Amino acid sequence: MEEWLNGLKPDAWYKVVTITGGLAVAASISASFGAGTFIGLGLLGIGCGEWTSRVTTQRPTPAGMGIPAGVLRVKTRVWRPLGIVLDVGGVVLLAIGVFRLF
Repeated sequence: MEEWLNGLKPDAWYKVVTITGGLAVAASISASFGAGTFIGLGLLGIGCGEWTSRVTTQRPTPAGMGIPAGVLRVKTRVWRPLGIVLDVGGVVLLAIGVFRLF
């Protein structure tokens, strides 16, 4: 269970955007603020879309120059259909929210 909770650390920008969007949706729904709801849903969609498109790969690293051998974890972006749909939907909702704001 701790491994699942470690994945929720806000150590990347897309995780911060997802958390911010969720908090904005919760706050704007309780305040009956329609534009804020759209903006929050847009941020939530963009964050979830980027989070879905990230893949962690592991590579072995050889020992050398005083650095011990180990495993290097690298996050790369992979184009996934669900991630693209969430990104595009998030941008559309964000644009609607900004348009309604003004």
